[in-house]
Amino acid sequence: MGYSLRQGLFDAAFVTLALGFALAAAHLAWPTVPFLVGILAIAGTYGFVGHRCVDLTPDELAKEKLTLTDQSLLLTDWRERRHAMHLDQVRRIGFSRHESAFPDPWIGDYMEEYWFLLDGDDNRIEIPRELAAKHDLAETLGRWFSGFDTEMTQQALRTKEAGQWVLWRAPDREAS
Repeated sequence: MGYSLRQGLFDAAFVTLALGFALAAAHLAWPTVPFLVGILAIAGTYGFVGHRCVDLTPDELAKEKLTLTDQSLLLTDWRERRHAMHLDQVRRIGFSRHESAFPDPWIGDYMEEYWFLLDGDDNRIEIPRELAAKHDLAETLGRWFSGFDTEMTQQALRTKEAGQWVLWRAPDREAS
């Protein structure tokens, strides 16, 4: 199920005791019982909610699924929402790396990396890099889409800098 209430209470007790010892070590008198209970409640709530929002268990990550057929791409994300796109609807393919909107409470800032596909209506499917790597998505897209820029793909995957790379665009339909 992920992060349990028991683990949340254990973490809250640890935070509360650590804070109590820190205050005592600073010669600021041992905290009162109501103060410790309040800190315990706040830390327990934050610990429980924070873990459920940020950390995904291996079971939850295993729910992420990418299905590739010769006609479509289907992504089932970790919330079990399904996103599908027919290959003839794809208008743009790219790769994006950017700093996360919210830092992870335990490791701080990190870079989010994902592949994206857009259709003519600007519907977007974002595929996490780790999931795409399991399915060798770069090679598959190179086979599916004539003109897919494999050199730029390798450059985008190797660099550690933030950015967005458009790796393939559909030809204009009006030119036909």
